[in-house]
Amino acid sequence: MISSNDVIDQIVIDTITTCPGNNVFDYGCGQTDLVWKINSIGKHIVAYDVDERAIEKQLQKARAGDVDFLYRKDFLRLRKEMGNSWDVVNCSLVLCSISKEKMVDDVVKDLHFLLKNGGFAVVSICNPLSVFKKESQIQLREIPPDVSYSNHFAYHKKMKSTGNTRKDFHRPMGYYENLFLSNGFSIDNIEQTKTDEYGSSDFLVFKLKKVIE
Repeated sequence: MISSNDVIDQIVIDTITTCPGNNVFDYGCGQTDLVWKINSIGKHIVAYDVDERAIEKQLQKARAGDVDFLYRKDFLRLRKEMGNSWDVVNCSLVLCSISKEKMVDDVVKDLHFLLKNGGFAVVSICNPLSVFKKESQIQLREIPPDVSYSNHFAYHKKMKSTGNTRKDFHRPMGYYENLFLSNGFSIDNIEQTKTDEYGSSDFLVFKLKKVIE
């Protein structure tokens, strides 16, 4: 059964390869193998996640590679030292998992802070343009009644590959565009994952450039 990683990872990697530089910070690496796939194309990676269990799972994989992992306490301790240090920051499916918009804004501010001037953020989100497609090749969406595209709302989706249910948060496209522009980014490119047989494109990948200060 196809998973979300099968759908989105290659687009993220292809986007990162268009960005100059070899130093990548993965913000919200989770337990997926994306960080290792990025490392396999010759990038040096520091990866961070707020969930300590995710970092522990990554460390247990014990793969050979130039990857360093940070727990939240380490990230907070080193944050000032890491400012304006990175060529690329990857943030995959983090923003649409956060309920509070203040926290979403804080994450984007972190991405901007970490990047060198002229560096790039590769930010993937659940595609707001497909949220009302109840089924896709990877998931079944349960949307609350009486909501519209312009609303901000939580919804549940059941992943076909695992049977697990997770909660995500819909915000319209214009919200994200304004979020990035107001936090010092220009939008270099936006790419949708392939539209499937259900007419759904599950994810969007933004390539954002930090405006030179």
